[in-house]
Amino acid sequence: MSNSKFNKNARRPMIFQSQEDANSFLIGQKQQNLDTFLKFIKDNEFFDADFSPESLKAVELLYFKLRDEKKFKANFITIEDYELYMSIYFGETIVKNIEAFKWGAEKDFENPNAYALVIKKPFYVKGILRRRNHHARKNNKDKEALFREYNKESRLA
Repeated sequence: MSNSKFNKNARRPMIFQSQEDANSFLIGQKQQNLDTFLKFIKDNEFFDADFSPESLKAVELLYFKLRDEKKFKANFITIEDYELYMSIYFGETIVKNIEAFKWGAEKDFENPNAYALVIKKPFYVKGILRRRNHHARKNNKDKEALFREYNKESRLA
């Protein structure tokens, strides 16, 4: 199922000729990856991916379940893809529930032709990057870091 179209590391911005090119490509790829993730969730009947803040808990619990049961595999879903999809689902949940946020592409401050996928509102930008090694994140014993981060972002709105 390893279908993600972004740079697998999703840590470096990508090079584009213009802001419009970056927006078109990055938002288009975001949607393709989100659709792939939603199909994966639906086909396997894991949970209702309704983009509610509460659904972030289910996204994260499934991540830990698949990891703990050693179910991340190239013919099912890789951990790298899931970490990317989880980030995109998180961003989409914010955009759908907090009116001020929108998807976009922002220039990298180090490279004038490089852009990264972001969610943004006036005077605030948050990059949507693959959550590498999410399982090793500190202070996440309850496995609800995404939900807590959502609540933090909602207070900033």
